[in-house]
Amino acid sequence: EKKRWINVFGHPSGDPFLIAFKVKVTNNTQHIISFKDMRVFLTGEGIEEPKAPTDDYAMYAQWILEQEQDFESHRKKGILLDLPYPVGVATAVFLRRFPDWKIANIVYKEALPRFSASGMLLFPVTSGFSEIRVMFLEVPTKTDAAGNVTEKSAFEFPFKMIKRPSWFDEKETKRWVYGTPPEN
Repeated sequence: EKKRWINVFGHPSGDPFLIAFKVKVTNNTQHIISFKDMRVFLTGEGIEEPKAPTDDYAMYAQWILEQEQDFESHRKKGILLDLPYPVGVATAVFLRRFPDWKIANIVYKEALPRFSASGMLLFPVTSGFSEIRVMFLEVPTKTDAAGNVTEKSAFEFPFKMIKRPSWFDEKETKRWVYGTPPEN
């Protein structure tokens, strides 16, 4: 009924969560850009060494399942709260949403000239940082007539953690809305 939102990259309580990005890159060159040739890292204050996204699909599914198991074993239980948390739901959603991680992962894609490519970047790092940076290194930005890379650049994207409350507006929009719910 769209009343429950499951963040497959996070603990059911909302914290911690894996750091994930959906990325879209547009190729303005005359030649194919392969993302395998680039280097991508996540860094920030408190991260000892930059982290690359990992291909270990099973590791992500296992992490999600462990978060669900942890939530079920530590959540408050009582007379009205006896319905068990459905452990495995978020894991199943993840596996169904991304049946082949290489198709979802932008690292395995190529962008044709004058086209864009989109994909996920999922880092083996959990939340807890107020500021992080995603760095794209060795990005081909110019090629010669034969398609050989003649110039590479680096791009850095800073992010600041901002937590925003949300609530389900059942009466009017039937959607999740950011902000504090009305009193009534």
